[in-house]
Amino acid sequence: MEVLIVSRMFLVIDALETLFSNKIEGYNFRGIKNLREVKDIDLSKVEFMLIHAESDVMDEIALIKNDSNNIKILIFDKNSNKNMILRSMKNGIEGYITDVPEKEELVYIIKTVLKGKKHYDTELLQDVIYSKDEDKLDILTYREKEVLEKVKEGFSNKDIAKKLYITEHTIKKHVTSILSKLNMKNRKDLIIYTKNMNYKIEI
Repeated sequence: MEVLIVSRMFLVIDALETLFSNKIEGYNFRGIKNLREVKDIDLSKVEFMLIHAESDVMDEIALIKNDSNNIKILIFDKNSNKNMILRSMKNGIEGYITDVPEKEELVYIIKTVLKGKKHYDTELLQDVIYSKDEDKLDILTYREKEVLEKVKEGFSNKDIAKKLYITEHTIKKHVTSILSKLNMKNRKDLIIYTKNMNYKIEI
């Protein structure tokens, strides 16, 4: 099976190739500069991807995960992006790290992910869990925030549809998406959640 490393820095690719050769046996190694090159690769042969993310490429990563769920993905993002780690968890990405001070620690993390287990940067994860409610809403789209604000005000889907000039069916889809992203079960949970906020939802 193949290991695919995505990084525009050849030093990163070379270092990881050496690491795999010396510490993790049984894999063919391949390096590419960006995610656009993935379209030319037979992903059915790829078991593990390590993606050196220097910007928010979560949409592209989520598509890869959706199309090839068997691939185990580890994201290295030195920017410590809260939104990225939240979306990584939401999209079933196996790992998200921001810093690896020791080589042996990286080997351990890679082997953990290869076994199908999850590994997320502990410090950033705690920061996300204990962050303010308004930070958690960053994963919502502009339209979803509009809908959530109306839900907070107690409007029905039908009323919200009229106010935003879109169909009731579309509102239902937005509410379902909001519930999923905020990990809530029903509309009542959403209303309680938003009523406990002491600020206006920024849209």
